[in-house]
Amino acid sequence: MIEATAVDTAGSRATLRDATPEDAEFLAWVMLTATRSHLPRGIWDFTVGRDEIEILDLLAKLNGRGPEHLFHHGRFLIAEVDGQPAAALSGYDPVAHGYEVLMPVMFELAADSGWTEADLAASLERYAVVVPVLAEPPAGAWVIESVATAPEYRRHGLVDRLMPAILDRGRELGFSVAQISVFIGNEPARCAYLKHGFEIVAEARTPEWEAAMGCPGLEHMLRSL
Repeated sequence: MIEATAVDTAGSRATLRDATPEDAEFLAWVMLTATRSHLPRGIWDFTVGRDEIEILDLLAKLNGRGPEHLFHHGRFLIAEVDGQPAAALSGYDPVAHGYEVLMPVMFELAADSGWTEADLAASLERYAVVVPVLAEPPAGAWVIESVATAPEYRRHGLVDRLMPAILDRGRELGFSVAQISVFIGNEPARCAYLKHGFEIVAEARTPEWEAAMGCPGLEHMLRSL
């Protein structure tokens, strides 16, 4: 549990805090926006294959459903400005909270949402396009995920406040290295992560990913903790 920390942000007061179940709608927006990166549609748009309202509803339910996984609200840190959620990111242990924990939760949620077997099969087929470009975390990695700032609060330095806090959390939990990924072509995000000590260690591209997403692939970055 992080202690609330107030900082000056472009004339406003920003507070860092842990996310709660009441943040479901904001976190759904963060998750969708982060995977869109600099593109008009992203990983959730592609894999879920529904309209934005349905996707946001699904993600809001997902971040409230356990066991705790990489998209659960318990993994998120939020920056508030004047009492309003303005930016967020998550940090997770890929062993305790990774995709092996996530996928059963996703299957249950899809069933509860009325997906047919054909719907699920089509979504999994699209997800198979995504898998080859995802990073394989090294041993002892603390993974940073779902970084996004509301448009009206961008360029206010909120990620610069959140990133050290989430890195400190990983360090305190005993992780030795942090990992983050960025869409190739998203230069502002790439530069922001380089500024926080990350280095590009690998690049993953596939023709299938580029055809689906409209960008070549992902860059994977690491830094020591």
